[in-house]
Amino acid sequence: MSMLREDQDAEEVAPWRPGDGPKPAVHVFPPSERPMLRVRTQGRWHTTVVLARYDHHDGRAAYQVDINLTIDGLHHVGTSRTYWWNPKAMKPVRPGTR
Repeated sequence: MSMLREDQDAEEVAPWRPGDGPKPAVHVFPPSERPMLRVRTQGRWHTTVVLARYDHHDGRAAYQVDINLTIDGLHHVGTSRTYWWNPKAMKPVRPGTR
């Protein structure tokens, strides 16, 4: 895991594969309980909705979010991405109701 400075983007998580070790524990947030995070990516902050939290066997957590991104010059609404938790690149906006 790279150390992030204040001006760096969140680090995207590659999908889990069998060679990665034990599967992470997954908590999927029901629609009525989804928290929100501000995530810094593509050089700016994005307000996102958290879909799931992944607790990895090495103690790290990752959050799958619904995010609006610009990819190859096109604006994509509701793109799903997963990022390693890092408080310098992610800020809670609204806690979940759990």
